[in-house]
Amino acid sequence: MKAHIKNLLPLLLLLGLPGVAQAQNAFSTNADGSIYTYSTNADGSVNIVAYAGPPWVVTIPTNINGLTVTSIGEYAFQDTSLINVTIPNSVTNIGEGAFGFCTSLANSTIPSSVTTIGDEAFYDCTSLMSIIIPNNVTSIGEEAFDGCTGLTNVMIGNSVTSIGENAFGLTSLTSVTIPGSVTSIGYGAFSGCSSLTNATIDNGVTSIGEFAFEGDDSLTSVYFTGNAPTPTNDSTVFSGGYGYTDPATVYYLPGTTGWGAMFDGLPTAPWFLPNPQILNNGDILVQFSGGVPGALYDVEESSNLLTWTVAATDPANAMGSFSFEDTDTAGVPVRFYRVALAYTVGGTLTGLPAGDTVTLQDNGSDNLTLSANGTFTFPTALPNGHAYSVTVSATSGGTETTRTLMNGSGTICGANVTNVAVLCPPLYTGNMDVDMYNAAVADGTAHGGVPAVMVTENGGPIRVTAAGPYSYDVALRYYPLCQLAVIEGTTSCSSTILPKGPAIQFGTGLACGGQDFYGY
Repeated sequence: MKAHIKNLLPLLLLLGLPGVAQAQNAFSTNADGSIYTYSTNADGSVNIVAYAGPPWVVTIPTNINGLTVTSIGEYAFQDTSLINVTIPNSVTNIGEGAFGFCTSLANSTIPSSVTTIGDEAFYDCTSLMSIIIPNNVTSIGEEAFDGCTGLTNVMIGNSVTSIGENAFGLTSLTSVTIPGSVTSIGYGAFSGCSSLTNATIDNGVTSIGEFAFEGDDSLTSVYFTGNAPTPTNDSTVFSGGYGYTDPATVYYLPGTTGWGAMFDGLPTAPWFLPNPQILNNGDILVQFSGGVPGALYDVEESSNLLTWTVAATDPANAMGSFSFEDTDTAGVPVRFYRVALAYTVGGTLTGLPAGDTVTLQDNGSDNLTLSANGTFTFPTALPNGHAYSVTVSATSGGTETTRTLMNGSGTICGANVTNVAVLCPPLYTGNMDVDMYNAAVADGTAHGGVPAVMVTENGGPIRVTAAGPYSYDVALRYYPLCQLAVIEGTTSCSSTILPKGPAIQFGTGLACGGQDFYGY
């Protein structure tokens, strides 16, 4: 384990203490009051030596005193109160410990000009949640993001060739994709990532260091796109401590070589998940490598690795390929894509009069207009884990906007949703008896109650319906001739015995005809 040194240089400079470092470096005070200490490189460019702050939301200048800033030196911002830092496109190197121990740092933008991220560069930045490592970076130093316990998302650029020891240890990553440019994964690179559930390792990796994924006790799937790296029997790579291993399965693509029944102590299995590829013409081609016949797959897109939306759904099944053109890229500097099994959302529509229509939406879009009762399915399938929320956006004809929508929201949990129930209210005729009967049927259908019964009390007929929103609507329309009532006692009614108790078995009843039948 490396020694982690908190830099004291900014404090010494602020106190004005004499020393060699102070004599060798120059100062720059910006308009916002921030103070940089810098040195001049041999080529005349600037190396940031220290930052005194504030402010703590920082955009590092491209030029200081007319000189181009090309590097951020060792421990330059270490142990400061930085919240957000934007690094200019002129910087090519982020030095050792440059932002170490910046525990309030939540956002950092690394430009495409950077080629090297030094050891411990962001060590123990516990508030950092997401990081994009640009394509020009060739190496990620030892412990570069170690201890970043809030880090849940990382995108590794396609020029990185090595990931240093403990580079992402003790982070909160949930998944990681290691590009084909990477040839080696260092000792303990992703160790102690207790939230990591899956990792995809592209075909460039030829060696994986000891304890690389050690102690990742949520890891269930490791996907390899190329031949088996060597060696294949290092049981430390996925060790879980105390003699246990991570609960993962190693998946490999059919046609690749070197795979046996076990790999580094884990069981192996063929990988039949889809493999997305980006074509040169800007279209996105989802090329499947086998799959489950008849299963659906979604392509999701994101601009920040945090928020993902469905871009397209495989219209056929997993045994072919399909493409789509992403046209919504105006002003978007980068776009990411991933593929996931997809599941449909649907249910049953009842009570819609002939000739009428009802339009449903899922999650505020994905319109589905129905003109007949029966089962329905929304056109857009959703990836596992995504939320769904069905609403009624419009109706036509005499149908009023529905009030009864059951099981309309939830989360996709590895299966199609089929139990959304939409019940349209009956059309009101103006005839109280007819409307009462229609409401009774509607409420009985929706709530599993008896549609309607007739009872005689105090010499007059009283209709009692199954309780529900439509019965309540009828009572409001014909008030005071109708009212909601609670039936008590035992009464014979068309061979139906109403049980003794506070309410009949199908709930609060609707009493019409002006009778005050133990009602309210």
